[in-house]
Amino acid sequence: MRIPGTHPALAGHFPGDPVVPGVVILDKVISKLVEMKGASVEVKTIPAIKFLNPIEPDEEFDITFTEKKSGKVTFSVFSGDKIFLSGSLELG
Repeated sequence: MRIPGTHPALAGHFPGDPVVPGVVILDKVISKLVEMKGASVEVKTIPAIKFLNPIEPDEEFDITFTEKKSGKVTFSVFSGDKIFLSGSLELG
C-alpha cells in the first residue's frame, strides 16, 4: 500500500518536504479493516496511537491487525523493520 505523491493532502503538509498526514494514514487503516471485516464495522474510538516515523509520499507500507477479546483491534503500519505507527481501535 502507498499514498501517491499527488494526494491533495500532501500539498500543505509540508511544502518542500512532504510527509503523509496522520489522518490520511488512519483512513487507510480503517479502510483496510472494513475491507477485511465487512462494511458493518464501526470504529467507536481510537484510544491509543503512537506515531514513530513519518511516511513519505509513494513509500510502500503494510498494515496488520490483531483482534483482542476486549472488543479492540490493535494495528501496526510498517515497512520491513521500520514501524511508522501503531495503536488500537475500539469497535462498536
